[in-house]
Amino acid sequence: MNSDYMTVFIDINSSIAITVNHFEKVKSIEYINQDARAIFEDYRAKGKLIEQVINKFLEKYLDKTDRLEDDAVLYHIRQGRVVALP
Repeated sequence: MNSDYMTVFIDINSSIAITVNHFEKVKSIEYINQDARAIFEDYRAKGKLIEQVINKFLEKYLDKTDRLEDDAVLYHIRQGRVVALP
């Protein structure tokens, strides 16, 4: 049985794909581009909750860039469901 539960993509010009298990814990991260690798490569995400990892990625991204694109859409994970933030 494949224990991958879902993959979450974050695409804000520093793009990553996060694969999690049924317990919403990170199994792996794929860096889609070099910007993402430069921002997040030193962070050890494996085994951490997806919500914690997404928040850390956004925090590190904003520390580096100081802003999101005007057309950015943010999502939040709540009780296992991905919800767009207004």
